Amino acid sequence: AGGAPAYFTGCRMADRLTLTSQNSYDQILQQAVDFKTRAEGDVKAITDEISDMVSARGGMWDPIDTDGEAHVNAGGVVFPVSRRALLMPFMKHRYISVMLMHHAGGLPKDPDGHIYLE
Repeated sequence: AGGAPAYFTGCRMADRLTLTSQNSYDQILQQAVDFKTRAEGDVKAITDEISDMVSARGGMWDPIDTDGEAHVNAGGVVFPVSRRALLMPFMKHRYISVMLMHHAGGLPKDPDGHIYLE
């Protein structure tokens, strides 16, 4: 043996092709990992920027209070609205849910402190 390369197939050309293919695969795999890492960083940066924009306008990216009820005065009638219901999959992206869960602090209030909607 002493310094001679190890051959797996017994054919020098086949082994060289196998090694070249493996090296190419390893490079592609590393590029994919690098791309994924960069993409995750980009997503985090965008998410942080959106969160900052929401906060700058008085909203909350992640609602603090997710239990109990919000009380909404709609045209003089106060309605209890379940916060858990607003976070259900079929509701959490609806305008009313986003408004009540993420921007309640910026909405007008009636004299009793209930969110006021006309």
